Amino acid sequence: MFNVQSVPKGGFKKSKIIRAYCRDRSRDASNSAAMQPKLSHLRLLGYVTTIVLHLGNSIWLIKGHAAAVGDVDLKYFRHFQYRYFTVWTFAIQIFHAFLGVICEILIWKNLKTVNYSLPKHLRRARDTIFASIVVPTTFLVSTFFWTIFIYDRELIYPAFIDRVLSTLNNHIMHTFIVLPATWEMVTQPRNQPRSHRRYIAHLGFHIFVYIFVMVYSYIETGEWIYPLYGKLYGTIYFYLLIVLQLISALLFYHMQWAFTRLPVSDRPYSRGGVCRPGPGLREPYRTYPQAHDLHVK
Repeated sequence: MFNVQSVPKGGFKKSKIIRAYCRDRSRDASNSAAMQPKLSHLRLLGYVTTIVLHLGNSIWLIKGHAAAVGDVDLKYFRHFQYRYFTVWTFAIQIFHAFLGVICEILIWKNLKTVNYSLPKHLRRARDTIFASIVVPTTFLVSTFFWTIFIYDRELIYPAFIDRVLSTLNNHIMHTFIVLPATWEMVTQPRNQPRSHRRYIAHLGFHIFVYIFVMVYSYIETGEWIYPLYGKLYGTIYFYLLIVLQLISALLFYHMQWAFTRLPVSDRPYSRGGVCRPGPGLREPYRTYPQAHDLHVK
């Protein structure tokens, strides 16, 4: 028989809270299933738009270089074209968009599968690349480029580049890149990881590799990839600029997790299956261990 004395003080009150919490979570799961097709369409739209614009811009860039082979001013620009941080950034955006398309197709193919979850390695690759590289490098490129461009474009994007790239090409590479990253943060449910070490390690490795390529390019040709570095090299400002960029990348990395507080409707559905409540009742709408938490096995 049920012994009332065995119930701890406040036990009935807590039991009511838990039952109410479960009802809310069940209702949210039903609403999430209804909203999933809409948000999935929005994510697919973002991925496809990113791929089409970046690939089209890349083809235009290649054709422009081919048409300006005899231009002396564009000699180093052609030589360094695959070493620009901007090119690395939109190339990674394209790769991430392809991973996103694959994930959305798998989710749609398994809509009727109970408790379906994306393949672990595929999901981790998509989420790790986005959080550790796409977001910080995208905002770093756009912020620094336009700040320096407005001050003196010759330090970052000399006027002779206009012979092969139009204003539209420039904006696709340095303005549009912010939109896919923001779109993904808003429409893709994510949880802030319990530890940032893995993400920051990926970001640090990516930046270290690029610094190595930049220094190698200087040793190879005697010219810095960006004229700004040539102006500052040999002064304390050269190192201060690099430190400022590293700090900015870390700030942009941490900035993205503010978007996890947005009320994304299909958050419980992000890995498929039924929503299960998180470990804490104090923040029931922010704790979803099944929603892209890379540390949950």
